[in-house]
Parts: sequence; C-alpha cells; structure tokens
Amino acid sequence: MWKRITKCYLILFILSSWFSFVQSRTYYFSADMGDDSRSWLQAQNRHTPWKTLVKLNSYMQRLQPGDSVLFNRGEDYYGSIDIAKSGNSSFPITFAAYGIGKKPTISGLTTLRNWVNMGTNLWETECEFDGLVLNNLLINGVQQQMGRYPNTSATNKGYLSIEYHNGNTQITDNQLKSTPNWTGAELVIRKNHWIIDKSEITNHSKNSLTYRGGSAYIPMDGWGYFIQNHVSTLDKFGEWFYNAKTKKMVIYSNGIHPSTLAVDITTVETLVKIRGSNYITIKDITFNGSNTATILLSDLKHVNIIRCDFISSGLNAIEAQNTLHCKLENNTIVDTKNNAIYFSYNCNYTTIIHNTISKTGLMAGGGKNSDDSYQALTIRGNNNLIYNNIIDSTGYIPIRFEESGNSEVKNNLITNFAMTKDDGGGIYSWRGCDKEAIPSTNKIIDNIIINGIGAPEGTNNINYRSVHGIYMDDNVANIEISGNTISNIAGSGIMLHNIKNITVQNNTLYNNNNQLKLVYDNCNAGFMRNLNLKNNILFSKTNKQSIIEAYSTVNDIASFGVFHSNYYCQAKNDSLSFSVNFKRVSFSLWEFTVERNIINKNILLNFPNFANSFQLEYNATQKDKVISLKSKYLDIKNKKYADTITLKPFSSIIIRKIKNITAQ
Repeated sequence: MWKRITKCYLILFILSSWFSFVQSRTYYFSADMGDDSRSWLQAQNRHTPWKTLVKLNSYMQRLQPGDSVLFNRGEDYYGSIDIAKSGNSSFPITFAAYGIGKKPTISGLTTLRNWVNMGTNLWETECEFDGLVLNNLLINGVQQQMGRYPNTSATNKGYLSIEYHNGNTQITDNQLKSTPNWTGAELVIRKNHWIIDKSEITNHSKNSLTYRGGSAYIPMDGWGYFIQNHVSTLDKFGEWFYNAKTKKMVIYSNGIHPSTLAVDITTVETLVKIRGSNYITIKDITFNGSNTATILLSDLKHVNIIRCDFISSGLNAIEAQNTLHCKLENNTIVDTKNNAIYFSYNCNYTTIIHNTISKTGLMAGGGKNSDDSYQALTIRGNNNLIYNNIIDSTGYIPIRFEESGNSEVKNNLITNFAMTKDDGGGIYSWRGCDKEAIPSTNKIIDNIIINGIGAPEGTNNINYRSVHGIYMDDNVANIEISGNTISNIAGSGIMLHNIKNITVQNNTLYNNNNQLKLVYDNCNAGFMRNLNLKNNILFSKTNKQSIIEAYSTVNDIASFGVFHSNYYCQAKNDSLSFSVNFKRVSFSLWEFTVERNIINKNILLNFPNFANSFQLEYNATQKDKVISLKSKYLDIKNKKYADTITLKPFSSIIIRKIKNITAQ
C-alpha cells in the first residue's frame, strides 16, 4: 500500500517538473530592433524582440520558474533591472545573452553634451542628475578623478598637514590660505592608517576648516587632508566638479573641446536589484557605470552570477547581505571606487571562484567613509569558499573574511595592495577583543601574495608602511595558514596580533621587511596562546629584514606556542635576525629563550653573496608549470636542479645559482 502511494507521489513530482519545463519561455530583447509594443508571444521570437529594461520590469511579475530573458549581444541597454520573481531548484530564472559578438551591456551611463567654454580650460554643461551624490565621470571610458587640491602629483601624494584639530568638526593648517574659500567643498581626511573620511566643509575661516559628516573617528594632528569637489580644484585634464544646486557639470580639458570626447556620468544608482528572490542566474552580461552598487543582493538564496563583466562601479560592484548558497564565478571586475565584492553580513555557503578583480579603491576620497572601504573582496558568514581568484591593485585589503567558520581561502593570486590606505593585509581577518572567538576552523591555503605596497602618504610617518601579507587580528582563532607564498611585503609576511590557536605551516615567506611578526598588546579576550609554527621557510634577503619580530606587553613570548622544523635564511650575519620586545637578538638567544624543549629544531642558514644569488619562482596557475633554467641551481634544502624545474599549482621555490652540479 505505502509503496503504491510513494510511487504515485513520485509520478506526480515527475509530471509536475515536466509540466514546468514545457511551460518555460524565453523572452528576447534588442536595443536596436526591439519594440516594446509587441506582445509577450512575439517577444519569444528573436526576430520580434522587446526593446527596453522598462518593458522587462513591467513584465517581471509574469516570469515563471525556468524562464529566460536574453539580451542581444553587442548592444547597450540603459537603466536598471528589478528582479522580483523566483525560480526553483530545478528551474531557475535566467538572465543571459543571445546572438554573436561581445556581451550585451546593461549601462547606467549618460553622455553629456552642449558644452560651453568658461575660459582657462574649463567647460560647463547642464547635468540633470537625480541622485544625492554623483560618484562617477568617465572620459572615453576611463574613470576620472574628481577635482582635488592638491593633485596627487604634488608632494606627499597631495596630502596637506593638519596642525590642530578641534574634536571631529574642525581642523587647522597654518599654511592654508583664506582664498579660495572652500566652503561647500569636501574635506578628505586621513584619520589613521585605515580610515579616509570625507565631509562637507561648512565654513572656511582663515586657515581653519569647519566640517560635518564623516565617521566617528577623530582627526589626528600631523596627519593629512586634501580638498575635493569644488570648481577651484580643477587644473588637470579630466578633473570634474558637479554643482548639485545649479545642476551643472564643469570639467577641465586642456584646451580639447569636450564635444570630441565621450564624457559620461553615472545616472543610474543600481543596475540590478534582487531582494527576496531565489534561484536566479545572471550570466554573460557586461554591467557598466553604476553610481552606487552595480548589483545589490539581499535576503535571498541560490543566486548565481557567472561570466559577467563589471566596469566603473561608482561605489560597490556586487553588494550583498543575508544570502545563502550564492555563487560568483568567472566574473571580471575592474575600476571600482569602493568595494568590488562586498558581502557585508550573514552571507553563508557562498562560492567565489575564478574571478578577476583589478583596480579597486585606488582614488582616495572616492570610496566610502569609516571601515570596510577600498577593499576588493569582503565576506562575513560561514562555510564560504574563496578559490582561484586573481586580485590586482587594491586600495586597501584584497580579501577580508570575518564572522566566519568552516570557510576556506585557497589558491588565490593577490598582487599590489594597500595602495590607498594601510594597516591591513593581503588576506585579513578580525574578530574584536570584546567577542568570543569562533571555535570552528578556517583555512588559508596555497595562496600567492606579492607586493604589499603600503600607503604612508597622509600619515605622521612617511617612512612607515603598515601592510602585511596575511594578517590575523584581535581574537581571530582556529585558523590553519598553510602552503602560502608571500613576498615583497613592505611590512610583515605574516602578522599575528592578539590571536590564539593558529597553525602556520609549510609557508614560504621571502624578502619581506619582517618575515613573521607576533604581537600581544593587552587584548581583553585573553593571552596569545597555542601558536604552532612548523615547516616554514622564512627568508630575509637583507640584513635590515627580520626573520621574526615578537612583542608582548606581559613578557610572555615563550608561552605563545611552539616553533619547530623551520628554515630561517639570511645573509652571513645573524645579529639582526630576531627581535624580542624591540631588542634585536641572535638566533641562538632566540632558541634559548623561546624554543626550548623542542625535538625538531629550527635551522638557520647563512649564505655568502646573498642578495644576488637567490630568486623566487612561483606558479599561480591551475596547471603544472615548467621553468627553464639557464644555469644550475640548488634550493634551500640543497636539492639540485639543472635544465628545468616543475612547480605544482600555487607552489613556489627559492633557488640559488651555483656551478658544476648534476641534478638529482
């Protein structure tokens, strides 16, 4: 009896699924040959498509699971899409492309015309923009810097110096002149290493500026500021000022008539909104020119964004909160003013894989105030996978993951970061000293992190670059950091600050200012304990670089954890290799004071002709990489190579040139 009932339910399910499939429809759109007056039946024929996103939004509620909306390739569609329907697990609703050629473009750009010459290379035109703040202007497809004083080409990258501050409402600079009067402009303040705030100037009196807005962070004397968004700042090609009161745009163009240029502004706040809808797929579409977020996701599950391009986002490219089982795969994100991918909170079971992200948050004053800005990829949640992404040229942090358990950051290539602000890492996490540590384990595995630049401009020390390759901060716990290659970092290869229960193994740290830095400074979450550092290569290329720097306000470094089976490599002088509470110590003293009672001892390797004899090779691809050798080499462990070296994906090797050996 029960078998028959079960069989009947199975047949009904199959028939229901089949019925849904046969009812699925495809709707075509063409900006060139479309016509919104056509019927919904006609729009299912690619020869009689609809035309605009307005028509799509008006029809949105009639879409059903399994339906597809296709845009003709090579065409531009102005406006936004509000996706307010759901598919299901078997039949998602899909938004994609058809035809031949480049991907269709959803655009928020409006071209400005009818320019009037104001003299001194300034041009003005009417600019009907409905938003509160205009974030983006492009010339010939290239984002332009909002007018600023001083320019980035000036000393200290255009930061002036604060000599006195009055709370969080006024700064004084004795060198600031009373003219031009900057009232109504924006004040951009470097408040500390990781905060760049912008606020409206409400009064300019002599050498003082009164402002309102910004974050709760307080300015500091001796730190930097500049001024933007005022007509008097315009003195460089492409700089612009939008007057929200008069609805006019002014640009500086070096004598070139703007009518010969494509001058576009972003007049659509968000290009795609998905709120509360599930089982949506967006693929093979270019999104160009949002004023705030390009795609906004909230309160949803199973949304996939695949093979899409995101260009010139006014603030964030993909912004999400409260999501489940979302996937971002094979997308390209370039020229984002604030955050490229920003999953702000409660985003679980997310997969972010094979994406390329470049030029994020590179314009100081272009991103948002306070924390969580100028970052390439930020995610807060559990069970998230961040694999095989390429992230280049980031203003602050390339990958930031927090509030996380059972997540992995693996096989990512990260290059050139902390270029606008610093006190961050290539991969960074923070918990906070007032919270309980997350008990489940996260993994940072087989990443390659190169060129942590640091941004000292606008700080009180132009020679200090606060940037780290991997940075675990304030009460982060239960992390495995293994198999990573970290090189050319102006600060530390790995920075562990007020952490516990961390395993650091099989990493290669090469040519960083400090290979490893350990700091405890009274975090109320508890002492720094259970660090297990093993089988790593820590390679200081010059005598000025440290192997390990350790500091504790309670003088308990010997209780941090265990250090064993590591290779410590440096030039033939070990007196500058290790630092304990700001005092340089030798390797032997480090071993005696910190690494007692360990069977598998660490090895210190000294090399002559050090700086010129070594090189780092790495493989940041998903296939084996064969490296041809023009000479004969040894690695750190004295394995011999001649002719070629084969590196596994996301691995590296340090080799030195020698003569007359036979490979083994």
